[in-house]
Parts: sequence; structure tokens; C-alpha cells
Amino acid sequence: MIRLFFTLTFLGLVSIAHAQFDIQGKLEKKIIQDKYVAFLTDKGYSPEVDSDGDIKFLYKERSYYITIDIEDKNFFRLARLANLKLDSESQIAKAKEICHEITKDVKVTKVYWLNGQLWTSSEIVLPAPDNFAIVFDRVLQLTEGAYLKFVKRWQDS
Repeated sequence: MIRLFFTLTFLGLVSIAHAQFDIQGKLEKKIIQDKYVAFLTDKGYSPEVDSDGDIKFLYKERSYYITIDIEDKNFFRLARLANLKLDSESQIAKAKEICHEITKDVKVTKVYWLNGQLWTSSEIVLPAPDNFAIVFDRVLQLTEGAYLKFVKRWQDS
């Protein structure tokens, strides 16, 4: 009976600790989201928090996302989704090859094919989470530039 009592008490404490950790994580994510939203709003973008908790905004009429990694708050990722419709395996293989070539050639930025979509993202680790504002414009240029390189190579091939 005593063993059952201690087991139930322990499980209750674990459950409470897990709930507190979950609440803390959600609060930290909300604080980060609010910083990104305020920054983007000040720059004239119209950001919104999407269903995944990422910050979505439009730049040159294209969707960009700032993703949040609550486990590594110094990690900053800016991603661009490209609406490239590919129907055949040969087109997809060609796109993947171009992605690989560009990713190999550019700094900080990755171009990849994921779940039937072309993505371009720039990923860096900052000395402090709030340093994103210092590098934002450059990261946006790198991300857009890698996408434009993809478009040029796609059209030239």
C-alpha cells in the first residue's frame, strides 16, 4: 500500500514537472515569436504566426518563414518556399541536382527539395538570440539570391 502511494505520488510529481516544462517552453516560444513579429512589423512586413508556430511574411510577393528552435535559441533560420510545380521524376531529379550544386557553391544557404516543394533557407548560429536583427537583411538577401540562382540554372538547363 505504501509502495503504491509513493508510486502514485512520484507519477503525480513527474506529471506536474512535465506540465510546467511545457508551459515554460510555450512561454519562451511566444516571447521569441513576439520579438520576430515586432521586428518584421517595424520593417514594414505584415508577419503572422502560422499553425506550426513559425513566423510567416511576404517579401517580393513570396512567402518566407522564420522558424523557431526552442532547444537552440541562438539558431536562426529564414526559409523561402518556392511554388515550383514538377510533374515528372526527371524534372525532380534535375531540380535536386541543381539544389545540390547551388548549396555547394553558396555561403550559409541551402537549396533543397522537400515533400514536393523547393525550399531555400539560410541558417546561422548567433552569439545571442537577439542578434538576428543585425543579420536579417543580409540573410534575406542570401536566401533570395540562392533562389534566383536556382531559377537561372533551371532556365539555362
